[in-house]
Amino acid sequence: MAFETDTDADLLAYMAMQDDDPDGARAAWGVLYDRHAKSVYKLVRHAFGRQFGGDQGAADIVGETFRKAHVKAHTFAPQSDDADQIRDEVRAWLCQIARRIALDLLRKRAKLPLLALVEDEDIPAPEVDDGDDMVESEQLQQAREAFAESSEREQIVLLETMQWFNQDTGKSQMPKGVAKALAERLDTTPANIRQIRRRALERFEKRLGVELVPRANQ
Repeated sequence: MAFETDTDADLLAYMAMQDDDPDGARAAWGVLYDRHAKSVYKLVRHAFGRQFGGDQGAADIVGETFRKAHVKAHTFAPQSDDADQIRDEVRAWLCQIARRIALDLLRKRAKLPLLALVEDEDIPAPEVDDGDDMVESEQLQQAREAFAESSEREQIVLLETMQWFNQDTGKSQMPKGVAKALAERLDTTPANIRQIRRRALERFEKRLGVELVPRANQ
């Protein structure tokens, strides 16, 4: 059975039928993997590559992400009938799974909330002399503390929006369908999502002593 022309929601529906049609579920999983594995890998490699040892560590998290997506396929509920918008929603859903896997591993390792955003363009790496690890460690600690001080809602917004950050424009260009789904999940509006992100970034700026995103671009 070929699934190349099916929407991502259809693929997940087939994957959820593992018990009734394991061959079809496996084939649908393969198509979903081909569509999204590269994007999920880029996110994981960019946000968590340093913590997990580069390419292989990122690949392991991607593999676990799609394994979990197969198990959780029945839980995905599309917010649109448009195939392109559904694809954005599924990509965001997969990236959310990947981030949770990575953060769970980091929390178990470090016993404290670590900030994936430290590796993102939103927060520039500190300028230090060669061999000066103390400055980088101190700034990382400040970022961790700022993240810990953020509300649960702010943490969710930061983690959800970071994957859509555009370095050229300085904006988080989250697709409308994804922003709407996030707003509904948090029982708020897309406009308020931007305000939540702005307030959270201001806390990081105060802690780190740097301007993360120009005010006009937030």
